[in-house]
Amino acid sequence: EKYRAQLAHLEQQVESSASKLIQTLTDQRAQVREFEVKITNLESQLVHSGEEAKNKLNRLVKETGEQFDKMRNERSREVNALHQQAARQAEILAARAAEVEHLKAENAILAATLRDEAQAAQVAVSAFENTRQKVEGDVHDMRARQNVLVEMNASLQESCEFLKKELQIANE
Repeated sequence: EKYRAQLAHLEQQVESSASKLIQTLTDQRAQVREFEVKITNLESQLVHSGEEAKNKLNRLVKETGEQFDKMRNERSREVNALHQQAARQAEILAARAAEVEHLKAENAILAATLRDEAQAAQVAVSAFENTRQKVEGDVHDMRARQNVLVEMNASLQESCEFLKKELQIANE
């Protein structure tokens, strides 16, 4: 009975640990998927922003070339403003690229953590299986001992019955 209680307790602990590990793995997989979506979105934004800035700059350079003589000062200011905007966008793009690299690093860390936790779960399951097999062996041994005791008890009862009969005969 003691071994059964220990086995039930161990099974409950393993189930609880496995459940927690599964939930952690599920949560971390969801985080990995979120990071992948964020990375994809940031990469798309980087490409789109770069093309948009390039197109705006090309258009302004063309307009400046066509109207250079009569709108020289006005176009110079616009070009300067666009250069500043492009510099700001380049800074934004650099920041976004750094964020993408950071997210990639976090993704790699999460993947390593998932691998480590999966290995820990496998170790826990192996330990549980070893304990279960040992308990099953102990239960088998206890049953064998019980059978021997039952046989000894039956033999003792037979001897008692025989002695009772002998005592009755002796008393008569």
